[in-house]
Amino acid sequence: MKTTDLSLNRRQRWGWYLFDFANSILIINGGLYFPQWLVVDNGVSGSLFNLTVLLSSVLLIFTAPQFGARADERGECMRLLWITSIGLFLSGLVLGIGGVALQSGVLRNVLSLICFAAVLYFYQLSLVFYNALLKPLSTAAELSKVSGIGLAWGWIGGIVAVIAIDPVVKGHLFFHTANRMNAILPSTLAFGALTALSLFMIRDLEGRGSHAVNIGKRTVVGLLRELRHYPVLFAFMMAFFLYSDAILTISNNITIFMEKVFVMSDERKAAAFLAFLLVSAVAAAVEKRLTDPSRSFRVLLHCTVGWLMTIIAATFTTAEWGFHVVFVLMGILYGILFNSSRVLFFQLIPKDKVAEYFGLYCSFERFASIVGPLLWSVPLVLRAHEDSIAYRAALGMMALPIALALCLLALAQKRADKANGIGTRIAAV
Repeated sequence: MKTTDLSLNRRQRWGWYLFDFANSILIINGGLYFPQWLVVDNGVSGSLFNLTVLLSSVLLIFTAPQFGARADERGECMRLLWITSIGLFLSGLVLGIGGVALQSGVLRNVLSLICFAAVLYFYQLSLVFYNALLKPLSTAAELSKVSGIGLAWGWIGGIVAVIAIDPVVKGHLFFHTANRMNAILPSTLAFGALTALSLFMIRDLEGRGSHAVNIGKRTVVGLLRELRHYPVLFAFMMAFFLYSDAILTISNNITIFMEKVFVMSDERKAAAFLAFLLVSAVAAAVEKRLTDPSRSFRVLLHCTVGWLMTIIAATFTTAEWGFHVVFVLMGILYGILFNSSRVLFFQLIPKDKVAEYFGLYCSFERFASIVGPLLWSVPLVLRAHEDSIAYRAALGMMALPIALALCLLALAQKRADKANGIGTRIAAV
């Protein structure tokens, strides 16, 4: 049966949405509880945590474009999606069991850092192939809708996960004692079950290889050289690197910020995340006007300005209620920004190299987690006690890459308007 069949297409789309729902259960609970467990509960330096994120990002950068090229050439998106999902499941399983069962503090912390780096790596690598499946799943007119609903279901998965895992973390369910690490094992098991169902639903969503390529030579550097022929796409990717730099670093450290600056309880942190995820899901799902690159650029410019303002506001606000208001605004911007980014990127890239270019997209997103953590760590290193002032300064540092991204987006939009249809030309290459 062909993928153009309505019933088959509907089943495959729901399977695709379910994949994001499933991995968000593990990734969002991991992002909410693991940094606090490591830094607050076990006294590991915030700088060491960010170094772990950095090393995971470096590994992704050197491998994602090659795996993407392989998926394009051999039509192996589904096979590689299975492999990376299994890798993510096993990493989460070892993290969840070892973090609770091991008695040695040093061994437990080292193993947990290695496993968390693996979780981040396999998660981001899986998105290369997951994003590439947008091509057979949607038409140009439906691209924004399908992408936005996929992101929305991902964040809905996060909402369900945060609510369901709360009694587990408190020791009321499955575990007898309260421990933030309690969140990881049940989240991993739920991820594994739902991901298996998702991959079964999209099992026949596989294309044939569309072009020949020397996989060994497909690197980030090689693709960057190729991008020089597409000035609009190149300028957008530089901007994407910068605002991802700031936003993903904030995401990885925001629970520690809440703890250090506002001394929030886990209940209030969870409530803040629930509000953030809910408005992100709604914002991503309702933004359906991204029918061409010019509209996508305008949305991105407005969102980037909004991020710059909210980061500054969150840095200087002293009232917890004020921070919650700003955090909800960040959630709205988060949903719109990352949907419009994915849609615009898809609109600009060559359509016979979708997985390969999404390998570059994910590499840029994770490369942002190299510079961002370094910027974040500067105030923490300068103030050895890592107090509230240091964390406010760290958050304020994130305004710098956002401001630079805004300039590059304006440049990219100007080039696009001047080229008059550069997106169409690029897509036809």
